[in-house]
Amino acid sequence: MAFESIAQIIKESQSLQNLIAQSPNQSEQVVTQLQHSLAKSPKIRIKKTMKNHLRLLIPSTENLDEPCDTSHYVETANQIFSKISGGGIGKNFTGFYHSDAGQLIREFVVELEAWMTEEQLLDNLAEIEHFIFCLLTELNQESVFIVINNVAALISVAEPEYQNFQAA
Repeated sequence: MAFESIAQIIKESQSLQNLIAQSPNQSEQVVTQLQHSLAKSPKIRIKKTMKNHLRLLIPSTENLDEPCDTSHYVETANQIFSKISGGGIGKNFTGFYHSDAGQLIREFVVELEAWMTEEQLLDNLAEIEHFIFCLLTELNQESVFIVINNVAALISVAEPEYQNFQAA
């Protein structure tokens, strides 16, 4: 029923139809227009708008190409994402990686993604950073793939002289 209502709003809104037809790549404008239209709906409401998108790939290997059970890392990341944003999505894929030694690595990966507010993202960057550091060091990974707001990065452990270790 709610999807029919949203579809009906889009279908009946000439301004949304025009915006979608003229600028299909400007999704933020479409979302803003949709939010304004939804705000007028007596049946549903927008609870929270989350403009920040985080994706993280969890490898299934250690020491570059040795298969291992990384379900603990998937569960931990799911807990972190759920705490930060209220939930997340996990997808299983086959991933490929060109190692520093020139070897093509093929492995199963779990892609976790979550949407969150800017405040949620910024307030939890240290926890995300720590988790990625654990992935890198405990699984002896060359790098970990992360995407924040459609900007992808390969993250690796910093050289020891650049790490900021705290005294125990």
